[in-house]
Amino acid sequence: MILIEQAWRNRTKRLVEDNSVQWWSKWAKHVAELQLLRADAENRKKDGNEFYTLTKEDFTAVKDELADDFVALADE
Repeated sequence: MILIEQAWRNRTKRLVEDNSVQWWSKWAKHVAELQLLRADAENRKKDGNEFYTLTKEDFTAVKDELADDFVALADE
């Protein structure tokens, strides 16, 4: 009986850890995209030397870097 309980606990723990990693990864990508969309909206209000534009490639690269940073932050 004890072996069954231990196996169940181990399986449950592994499933929780696996799902947590997947959830944090999805969350981080979503948050990074929202952050960039907000920054892009703010930049559209600016003009002159303070105006920055992001190409689609830049947007993707920055979003991926931010997502990695958010996952690392969540791990801590």
